[in-house]
Amino acid sequence: MWWLNSVMSLVLCTALVACGGNDDSSSGTATVRLINASAGYAALDFYIEGTQVGSSVARGSAGSYGSASSGSPSVAIRSAGSSTSLLSNTILTTADTSMAVVAYGWQGALKLLTLNESVTAPSAGTTKVSLVHTAVDAGALDVYVTASGDDLTSATPLAASLTGVTTAGHFTLTTATYRLRVTGAGNKSDLRLDVDGIALADQGVAALILTPGSGGVLVHALLMSQQGSVTALANTKARVRAVGSVAANARISLELGGQPLLANALSPSIGSYTLIPAGSPAPNLTINGSAAPLAAQTLQGGADYTLLVWGTAAAPQNTLIVDDNRLPSTSGQTKLRLVHGVSSLGAPLTLTTDFAVTASDVAEGQASSFGVISASSSARLEVSSPVSIDPVYGIDSVSLVANGLYTLFMLGDSSKPVGALRRER
Repeated sequence: MWWLNSVMSLVLCTALVACGGNDDSSSGTATVRLINASAGYAALDFYIEGTQVGSSVARGSAGSYGSASSGSPSVAIRSAGSSTSLLSNTILTTADTSMAVVAYGWQGALKLLTLNESVTAPSAGTTKVSLVHTAVDAGALDVYVTASGDDLTSATPLAASLTGVTTAGHFTLTTATYRLRVTGAGNKSDLRLDVDGIALADQGVAALILTPGSGGVLVHALLMSQQGSVTALANTKARVRAVGSVAANARISLELGGQPLLANALSPSIGSYTLIPAGSPAPNLTINGSAAPLAAQTLQGGADYTLLVWGTAAAPQNTLIVDDNRLPSTSGQTKLRLVHGVSSLGAPLTLTTDFAVTASDVAEGQASSFGVISASSSARLEVSSPVSIDPVYGIDSVSLVANGLYTLFMLGDSSKPVGALRRER
């Protein structure tokens, strides 16, 4: 591969130890700055040994350097303007070196790792880059750093099967402008991020930090230049699927931005997630061969959506549902929600799992939030409505695996509701 001079061994760093550093302390000070790579906090304040050195550090940016004693100084991170620390810890520093504290994680679950910013520069004509995976919900990922026009099908990953939270590198590359692509581990068709035009400086040292998209599956990235700027590499795509639940088994075709989501599909029908450009891609909806109204949908890069089309052919309705496809945070748990797409039922639905309420009073055309429940190999799922004595839907002996994510779709029309359980992840 023309673009790769040499690849150093993969180095996995623990969350609180600087990559390439050590725990030897000596007299003198180190300089430390905060990188806000968190998904849950728009702005953070940073303290070193009780002194504030970073103020309102915006997500995707770096704060100013502050001095820290060598050894094991304390650091604290607060939400901007708050007097309460979100996270307090000690880090390992060495005199006369620089380092970055990378804050990552969702709201209420902030964590940090440290990166050495005193890595020896490479020789002329080359550049060094490391990879940092903080998008834990995205699972194991392959990272490709290639020329712009390189075909992904024949490309070799710079690092494969990276799981969060790990750091890999440093890798030595020829100085050039690169394209970053991230896929699910071992699956090149499962594209999670595609950013072109990344210029890596001659004799420079940089880190590519992967951060989570709001849907939990797609990722963003930050390019951190050693002792320099931080550039946000935002995902420009969203994942969208269409679900058709128009009464009387209507046929639905639906496109967003020219991308087909359903093609003459017979209701009820559940489409697959498709990458769609973020923004407001032009919609095109037909029902039983006739054009139907559908307003432009606003999509956020890195997010997941379900576009539910329901109602009747004469009066179709649609709902853009934001899908939170993050995995359970507790071992042995699974997540389950209810989507109510039963047309003309005129009443909300309630979902119980083993007779305990998981989602209640879900209105027509809406979705519940995900409930976190214990995994089970033989769960009883039941959907009820206040307008019916008997359950609207019920199923026994359902396997809900640990660390799984499920949606129970209730579709069709009031005369014949149909339940469809889908494992999302």
